[in-house]
Amino acid sequence: MKLFLNIISAIAVAALVPLDLQNRNFEVKTTTIPSELSNNQTFANFISTKYGLDGPQLSGVNSSSFDWWYFDAVSPDAQTAISVIFFTSVNSGFPLLSSPSNVTSIVISFRFANGTIGFIPLFASEAIIKTVGQGSSGTFTGTGVSWKGSPDLSEYCVELDSPAIKGTFTLQSTSPAHYPCSAVKPGQSLLVAPHIGWSNALPDADAAVDFAILGSKMKFKGSAYHDKNWGDQPWNANMASEYWGHVRIGPYKIVWLNVIDRTGTEHISAYASRNNRILTASCSPDSLLVRPINSTYPPSIATADPTAFSIVLNLGHEGTLRANVTAVADLVNAAPVYRRWSGTAVGAVNGGKPLTGYGVWEQFKFV
Repeated sequence: MKLFLNIISAIAVAALVPLDLQNRNFEVKTTTIPSELSNNQTFANFISTKYGLDGPQLSGVNSSSFDWWYFDAVSPDAQTAISVIFFTSVNSGFPLLSSPSNVTSIVISFRFANGTIGFIPLFASEAIIKTVGQGSSGTFTGTGVSWKGSPDLSEYCVELDSPAIKGTFTLQSTSPAHYPCSAVKPGQSLLVAPHIGWSNALPDADAAVDFAILGSKMKFKGSAYHDKNWGDQPWNANMASEYWGHVRIGPYKIVWLNVIDRTGTEHISAYASRNNRILTASCSPDSLLVRPINSTYPPSIATADPTAFSIVLNLGHEGTLRANVTAVADLVNAAPVYRRWSGTAVGAVNGGKPLTGYGVWEQFKFV
């Protein structure tokens, strides 16, 4: 009976993997990114190809470009969270970084249930990124920190072995990957704003976190997430403000992105899945409305940060999800420019049964 169940389970998993990713021996593409800046012009890819969703998207890293891999996990009570971001950029490309010259860095942010928060910066001598199928793996040499991803994006593992933090963070996908305006397929735009690219490898995943951080134990299971951003101009050159977040609410996994560029134009990306199937992956103006509660829109450096957001998301044939997400904890506070929160979600689809959940969201404001 156990063997029979294992076979059925394997068949079910295989059914969720695209046919062209099953039983395929992929070529491994290796990219080595030095810690020194390039003096050459950087070219960025903003159109999807058949494979390589989670791979490097720049021809090189100069003083005005950025490319990074972001991972986070949050506990169901929204009290404990961790993020690990692998950067290939300097502070002239992404203004929240500290270094003006070291391209390859990692920023680890964490919050314990008792309210203790902190961050750990690490600097590598180089980054080695291997792209296989749609997935990627990365080693930041000299830090003891790396990630490994499967070609079909079904699972990732972030491994940390540095003096300040040791342990593993695994992500088992629960939701199909997507691009800003579509499901994963070739020939799609990767732009979420002028000169800013985005791909979302794991919109939601089951997290298993097991770390020792500065001598304290962090261990929980919850929701995980992984995406990447890149651009050939500085992050803040084309962005006035940004709202982003991911939430589990009832049976739904949702991701929202709202960017106002420097011309005042609003750009949106809406995503929702249920039962490992995409319901919405769209940039249509009627697909998403994100607005702050008890704060002003559009946001500016002079306005107060909100404690909650209202989300209205088109679920396609299932109707409309209306939800409020309310902050429980500050995860990163770099006010007035940047905040990241964990918190709870309450909402309903078509005014029906109340749904609850939790997640992580952020705000940038540069004007």
